Amino acid sequence: MNISKKIRSVFRYASATVFACVLTSHLVLGQTVIAEYNFDSSLAPTTGAFGNASYGLTAATLNTTTICTDAVSSGVNSLKIPDISSLNTASFQVDLKINVTTLPTSTGTVFVLNTLQRGLQLYLDKFGKFQIYGRLTNGQSFVTQSTANLITAGTDYNISVQVVANSIRVMLNNSLVLVFNVASEIDLSTKDFVLGDTFSGSLPLAMCIDNFKIINSPQQFAHDEQITFTPTSFSNFATCVNSPSTAQTFSVSGTNLLNDIVITSDYPSGVVMSLDGSAYVTSLTLPRTAGIVNPTTVHLRIPSVSGANTFTGSNSKALFISSGSSANPLFRLSSALSLQINALPTISGSNSIAIGGTTTLTGSATPAASSPWVSSNTSIASVSSSGVVTGVAQGTATITYTNTAGCQATKSITVFSAPTITSFTPTCVGISSIITLTGTNFTGTTAVSFNGTAATTFSVASATSITATVPTGATTGTIAVTTPGGTVTSTDNYTVVPAPTITSFTPSSGASGATVTIEGTNFSCATAVSFNGLAATTFNVVSATSITATVPTGATTGTIVVTTPGGTATSATSLTVIPAPTL
Repeated sequence: MNISKKIRSVFRYASATVFACVLTSHLVLGQTVIAEYNFDSSLAPTTGAFGNASYGLTAATLNTTTICTDAVSSGVNSLKIPDISSLNTASFQVDLKINVTTLPTSTGTVFVLNTLQRGLQLYLDKFGKFQIYGRLTNGQSFVTQSTANLITAGTDYNISVQVVANSIRVMLNNSLVLVFNVASEIDLSTKDFVLGDTFSGSLPLAMCIDNFKIINSPQQFAHDEQITFTPTSFSNFATCVNSPSTAQTFSVSGTNLLNDIVITSDYPSGVVMSLDGSAYVTSLTLPRTAGIVNPTTVHLRIPSVSGANTFTGSNSKALFISSGSSANPLFRLSSALSLQINALPTISGSNSIAIGGTTTLTGSATPAASSPWVSSNTSIASVSSSGVVTGVAQGTATITYTNTAGCQATKSITVFSAPTITSFTPTCVGISSIITLTGTNFTGTTAVSFNGTAATTFSVASATSITATVPTGATTGTIAVTTPGGTVTSTDNYTVVPAPTITSFTPSSGASGATVTIEGTNFSCATAVSFNGLAATTFNVVSATSITATVPTGATTGTIVVTTPGGTATSATSLTVIPAPTL
């Protein structure tokens, strides 16, 4: 198989046209070139015995001018440089020359330089902007700022990516275009490099690669701007939903600055910042004077947010300190931020209690080791460390529960005095009769019962009055009222009177003013006697089985009716009323 002097790594659809690109390499004195692939006549290295490069598509075809593929899919359109075992992961430089004939389309990005474990990835977007994504040996991920729009399709570019002393610097055609410092060494446990690894977006992408070189211990690209901030790391930020966290501070300064210092974070899920510890904003600009920003204290905290979340490890957020207020600053520092936004606890249990009574409240999650339960007014209600509330006096107190995260929940507890019943009327009732009870502390009444049978209908007219309907099934006995302050039972009984009956009366006839004796059952508490519809003005309940009544003036012949709380009874025969004699 013939391989041309120029190897072109092409990422395109079958119809895409590929243009040539030419790379010229140069040796930098004092630096060690440990691997170089010129692709002059083969995929073998010209420096370093690391093995031939290999193309990542089994369907690729190699001819005298190009390497082409008929398909574009994630993770396979790549030219792989095998394990560079002697790579100094703390200090190295990668040089390559590319010609991108077609930029990504839509929202796509293409990784121009990549390592297999994603420790360092230089990628390009549709605007021709470079950005670096990677992972550190401490497990944290990082993303640098974007460059300006630098890459134009069809143009040759010399690119150098340098990692020295935890500072990432990118040179494009001998101009420094990106500086980004990281907190620890980049994770390059796998030392395979991939050129042109595609991850997302709508392509085609055609990219020609004409050289690849790795240098150990390079001379760091010069960059005179200096930004210093201390401390360079922060304790975990922790707070509760709907509350800002405690602030942490750091000092930042700069010299030889070409731009003002701009401080930002991953807001809204990051932190907010302030110069005075009072007015917090999502970004700060520190103006330079003669290229200098004097040491300035900055306060950081999590803002008040509505949802619980955790950002730590590879998911941590970042603080960014940049030279330049544009969207694409040259120089940027960062510090990882671990954030914990804890959910608020809840309290379950009764919200009312009687004086002298107790109720147990339960808080969600683990309670704080010290003072997990606190009462706002112990003269109204006290609470133990296990959440047992004791009513002390009538009133309302707020109980606060704190969990181990320091998050709190509150519950209002009302303490009620015990109710009393002083009287009720009437004392004789039938089913469905309405009784009015008089007493104290009836507010919040939850139940009324008649000799143990619950009333289905009752109304609290005031703290001293209740009306209740005698329920079906009620029998003679006491009345009980239940409130949050307890249950009280009447000292007197009420009497439930069944429906009355009339079995006979004597005499069977009489004139107005005559006394009639009525015999029957359930006459207790009779409320009325009538003769053919005319109410008797005088009657006497002799017993539950006997009533005497005076025939009223104007009465006419007809039946006798007796009314009690239990109902009415009508005689089966009529009383004959003898008219008064006339002259």
